[in-house]
Amino acid sequence: MKFGSSNFTFGKKKKKKFPSLEALKTISYVTGSALAMNKVLKEKLLEQQHLLLKPKRKQTDDNTAIFAGLAGGLIAGGIMALLLAPESGDKLRDRISSFFLTENGHFDLESEMEEARKHAEEKLGMNGNNPS
Repeated sequence: MKFGSSNFTFGKKKKKKFPSLEALKTISYVTGSALAMNKVLKEKLLEQQHLLLKPKRKQTDDNTAIFAGLAGGLIAGGIMALLLAPESGDKLRDRISSFFLTENGHFDLESEMEEARKHAEEKLGMNGNNPS
């Protein structure tokens, strides 16, 4: 400890021991190797992160393209249907409703189901086996 121009020391002064040249070489080699390994590991980690994140971006792009294609197809199909329709909307609605509705204007699901069941029984037989 310096106090003005005088040196005050408490206890015995210890001699400083410097490491040998071989020890310094070894420390330098180990430190350099650790730094090199750290750099390689960091590069590998970045590469793995890139590989893990890349497919997600591609999948998102694929889903967007599929959705855009579907929407575009629906719009184009609707426009083509309007342009190429063989009859007006009123006539088409009447024809569709007459196909599904009974004479009194109601949809009779039970009678449709009964007709389908009878037709299936005629084709397959009562127990579901083919009547060959």
